[in-house]
Amino acid sequence: MASPAFATERLLVRRNALEAYLLVCGPVTTIEIRAPSPEYFSTNIADLNYLARKLNLVLGVNAGCSQVETIVLTGRVSNRLYFAGAAKRVDNWRLRGLYASP
Repeated sequence: MASPAFATERLLVRRNALEAYLLVCGPVTTIEIRAPSPEYFSTNIADLNYLARKLNLVLGVNAGCSQVETIVLTGRVSNRLYFAGAAKRVDNWRLRGLYASP
């Protein structure tokens, strides 16, 4: 198995106040989602699910990261972790995650 390719952090997708940045590209790809407030990760689940599904398309087409099987997502506000989750190809990119209240 090849080691993951490390990417220069870059904005991939924006949905309302959420922004998704590529950190690591590979079979297990790491994305950081940034939001203006912690509540965004507990109340806007539809936007998080949208990002998880959209990221798969964007990663293959625009980021040259087509070998993705799992997307690991972290959610941060002002560099503090509030959300961690993953979406897998075998689950049709359905997001499963945990929210840490502020």
